[in-house]
Amino acid sequence: MDGGCAGVMGRNTWMKQRRQEDGDGGEEGERRVNIGGKATVLMGKGDRLLIETPGGGGWGLPSVV
Repeated sequence: MDGGCAGVMGRNTWMKQRRQEDGDGGEEGERRVNIGGKATVLMGKGDRLLIETPGGGGWGLPSVV
């Protein structure tokens, strides 16, 4: 590739609430778990899924838009 900016990898993050029944309830707040590109998870109340889509980079000089 000639010029442009670098691409960025995608990421899928499960932002899981800590629960006693899951064995991780000792601390407060949430735990971030990278679930990769293909996964099945059983989410609970208050859990969130953060999807960061990949970027493909660019062509040419970054200053020329």
